[in-house]
Amino acid sequence: MAWKPEMIAEVLHECGRLALDIQQSAKRRIKADNTIVTEADTRIEALIRQRLEEKDANNSPDSQGELFFIGEETSSEHGETYHRQALQGRCYVTDPVDGTVLYSNGLPGWGISLGYMEKGRLAEGAILYPFSGELLLSSGDTVLYGRSGKNRFPEFHQLRELKAPDPRASSPVLTVSQTIVKHGRYDGPLSVLSTGSCVSSMRNLALGGSVGYLTRTRLWDLAAGFPILHKLGLKAFTQDGHEFPLEISDEFWNIPPVERRHHWRMKQHVLFCSHEQVFRDVMAHSRIP
Repeated sequence: MAWKPEMIAEVLHECGRLALDIQQSAKRRIKADNTIVTEADTRIEALIRQRLEEKDANNSPDSQGELFFIGEETSSEHGETYHRQALQGRCYVTDPVDGTVLYSNGLPGWGISLGYMEKGRLAEGAILYPFSGELLLSSGDTVLYGRSGKNRFPEFHQLRELKAPDPRASSPVLTVSQTIVKHGRYDGPLSVLSTGSCVSSMRNLALGGSVGYLTRTRLWDLAAGFPILHKLGLKAFTQDGHEFPLEISDEFWNIPPVERRHHWRMKQHVLFCSHEQVFRDVMAHSRIP
């Protein structure tokens, strides 16, 4: 396996320092889908790929075939053959800056997300939150967590095992995506929060800061957070009640070739939550577009 937790932490630290160093000066533009992209997004994605390819080459005895990359900023450059091959082999999936609007406006809540899948199944994940100095990192069946404070990153040896959140002690909060805020509705008893980034919403759920996260997003947004939540024993259900699997398939995902605006997008909204009763309660009070 190409996933070596200490090496992953090292790569994310370098990316986090770059993100902070250029945050005030990073140029930004509006993409065709009307979302913001900054110089940091493109430079960090390129740096992640460069470092992981270097380290994979240096560990060639452990390598098992080509190493693939699916990233938010470069996914559209690859054709159907590349994407299908990525689902058959070893593949890193990254969102170099999840929460670009937050990042580009100097606000907290953004993060650097790196997931890993083998043979089409999400297996490992790591998320660095440079603003708050937090790191979530999976290692086998374990999730590691550390916090060093604003603009400082925990070293690998400082990380400690994160235990599954106690549903009875979790905050009565439901985090939702921008789609729900703009076009949907929730009128149940839970407080509602839209954080502006998938990584922030998944962090809240992992640490007991919420009981659920309702979203319909893209592969790179949750490729790190989903394996982390799964290892903590949390569940995921599609809006029609099916369990949402770690396996990436046409049943649940818009896999290229499809219209570009749908590339790697979930086919349904999904609720990540502590148990099935939360799903039933949330769905009973939700109108999903």
